[in-house]
Amino acid sequence: MAVKKVKKSKSKKSEEVKVKKKVGKNAPAKAEKKSAKKGKAEKPAKKAAKKVAKKVAEVRRMKSGRVKLDEKNLIQCSPVNEDLKPAWYELRVTTEADGMFGSQIEGRRYVGAIDPDKDERKVADMAEYDRETLRAIIARLSSVTFHATGRPSSKGVPSRLQPNKEYILHCRLAITKENTIKAAIGKVFTEETNKKGRVKMVELDKKDYQVRKLRKVNKYLPVAFRNASMPPKPERKSRRAKAEEE
Repeated sequence: MAVKKVKKSKSKKSEEVKVKKKVGKNAPAKAEKKSAKKGKAEKPAKKAAKKVAKKVAEVRRMKSGRVKLDEKNLIQCSPVNEDLKPAWYELRVTTEADGMFGSQIEGRRYVGAIDPDKDERKVADMAEYDRETLRAIIARLSSVTFHATGRPSSKGVPSRLQPNKEYILHCRLAITKENTIKAAIGKVFTEETNKKGRVKMVELDKKDYQVRKLRKVNKYLPVAFRNASMPPKPERKSRRAKAEEE
């Protein structure tokens, strides 16, 4: 028996044409673009994970005592004094009644690690031989910690440092192979008196807003040491001279 062909109605044909126009020939390409956009949306999450990993690595380095700077943000400069050598610096800066720095700063240069019981021959007071560098450091600290109004942020974080507070900064100076200066503040301490009346140094947490404010100066600190000079060499005394002094 012959099969009769069923003719489609005009209304059904028009509906099929409309559907084809909506889908179009470029439907697969559009689907690929959408999948590519989804891939782009995943990238910010990867960037955030990388930032967290960098911060964790920084904290570990700071705990170990090593200081590493991001060379992209570092202002490159070479020392004027060719004899400048790597060293540790202990800087003492004090805020005034408004929570901002004035002109009061003290600095000591250590050969090797910072130790209060260090041999006097390996420690030098910067006020005696290098006041220019001290002025350059306090100027940069004042600029990065300055705030016009002093009002706290929307999250309640203070915009200025604590008033009439002394901060002890441990700074590392290094000279690269390219003869450029690297300098950074690693640890920040404050002095507190315990119940027995003894004064002890307390290290502030890296996440503390005070440490974050003070360490902003690391970007500009190398230039502060550009004109740094070396301390005078200690005089060598004979055994007789030492015995006479005693």
